[in-house]
Amino acid sequence: MGKIMRKRWTILILALAMVIGLVPPMPAPVQAAPVIQILDLSATPDISTVTRVTTGMINVRVNVSGIDPTEYSNLFYEVTNLTTGGAPVVDKNNKAMS
Repeated sequence: MGKIMRKRWTILILALAMVIGLVPPMPAPVQAAPVIQILDLSATPDISTVTRVTTGMINVRVNVSGIDPTEYSNLFYEVTNLTTGGAPVVDKNNKAMS
């Protein structure tokens, strides 16, 4: 009788282990997408109006959420000439400063 009970417990434990093995692992938590909100530009206090800018420097003040402060130095902005309709000029020297 003891041998039969041992076999049943062994079969039950193996079946339980196989069922647990079928459960998928928990997915990694999803982080919120970063949000960058433009507050104002040095050339245009009201960002709802478009102003031509002919200066070499533009200060852009933004509110950033969802990005670690240590990553701020990896952010940059690009400038597009809307008059010519050309492709945006990507200049990674326009680094963000906190």
